[in-house]
Amino acid sequence: MFASRRRGWPGEARTEAFLDGPLDTPGIGVHLRGQRECESGRKNEEKKRRDREAKKRKRGVQAADSVLKLVSELKQTAIFSGFASLNENVDRRIEVFNQQAESTERLLEKIGEEAAASLKELETHYYSSVLRTC
Repeated sequence: MFASRRRGWPGEARTEAFLDGPLDTPGIGVHLRGQRECESGRKNEEKKRRDREAKKRKRGVQAADSVLKLVSELKQTAIFSGFASLNENVDRRIEVFNQQAESTERLLEKIGEEAAASLKELETHYYSSVLRTC
């Protein structure tokens, strides 16, 4: 019963006429301007979002650079403060080396004295030997 004869809602004809009308109608122009403004707003929001992200990245790079500089300064401080202990270590090693040098000199003197005594003994034995007199 309703399929053969359809009754429209009030104002339905005006809506269809409006949608089927020419594009230069004032309503369409306003609609298109609003749509453009909405798209423009989305583009502006997108641009603002990209700008915020770029600023975040820039701050991140600056922070990383600051951390690298701090680490470099800490390394230099550690190196310079390590010079005192390094010098102490070198002084200790020099002292040990000098002690070993003195010990070596005493040992060489002892060996030299023993060699001289042995040589004198051999000379005495050689000169008093019977084979030499022959």
